[in-house]
Amino acid sequence: MKVTGRVVLKGSIIFPMLLFFFLSLGSSQNACAADTIVDKNHTSCALCHRMPASEISESNLFPEGIDPSSICLDCHHYNENHHPVNFRPQRAFKDSFGVNFPLFDGEMRCLTCHRVHSDQGLAGQPKFLRGGPYTGRTEICFGCHDKDLNTRIDAHSMIDAQGAIKKYNGEPVCLMCHGEVPDQTAEPVEVTFKADVAFLCWRCHPPMPNDVFFKGHFMAKPKKKTLAHMINMQTEYGVRFPLQPRERVTCSTCHNPHQKGVIADGPAQAGEDAPSRLRMPNSCFGCHNM
Repeated sequence: MKVTGRVVLKGSIIFPMLLFFFLSLGSSQNACAADTIVDKNHTSCALCHRMPASEISESNLFPEGIDPSSICLDCHHYNENHHPVNFRPQRAFKDSFGVNFPLFDGEMRCLTCHRVHSDQGLAGQPKFLRGGPYTGRTEICFGCHDKDLNTRIDAHSMIDAQGAIKKYNGEPVCLMCHGEVPDQTAEPVEVTFKADVAFLCWRCHPPMPNDVFFKGHFMAKPKKKTLAHMINMQTEYGVRFPLQPRERVTCSTCHNPHQKGVIADGPAQAGEDAPSRLRMPNSCFGCHNM
């Protein structure tokens, strides 16, 4: 018996909610802005442009076939833990992209939201975000997303007065977080996400980077003894503690974000509409044998 079914992380064409650009779960370097960093060609330019500085010109910025955004991943080791990239925005959103948020070959990429050169006036600004600095963590989101529409959305309110799944922007509310509407008739149910679960939660819920509990649990991989206890508790109490790929703890391991009546599977229903949406009232006992 597994603690979680198949969970797949999947990029999406667009998030229909507030997006959180300010977090990167991977490591980063300062090559973007530090003019003093040099490589074997004695210039920082070659680190990203993949050619000697003497060969770089306005019409020849990168060797043929290189996507500039892909170079970002040389130092920033994330992909799914961030805003989706390498997709073509829906028409409704594409029209709102201005010169400050350019598309590349019609696609949203890293450089749509970030500018990397210190001579572009972004040195010292958080994450080199275009149009920054911003006063709030979601302010940049409204450069592409409709503010009035998105601030009215409650991702936890999923069922209308008639008991049907709500729709936003013409799509089921499920697609605010899921890459596809889960097929609850399948066994096991395959659940896809537009990004890591925590990133989806952080669009509205501030993370707790200085919280001791958070530091000790978030993205932790349970030890074999703990994992065995979790499996036993799932069976005994009819609950489910879903983990991220590679058996890591995330927000939804302890919290169930769904409204009562959405999920058909019994164990996965635990915590629906409960206080703090905890899957167990004494959630610590779900993982720890106290």
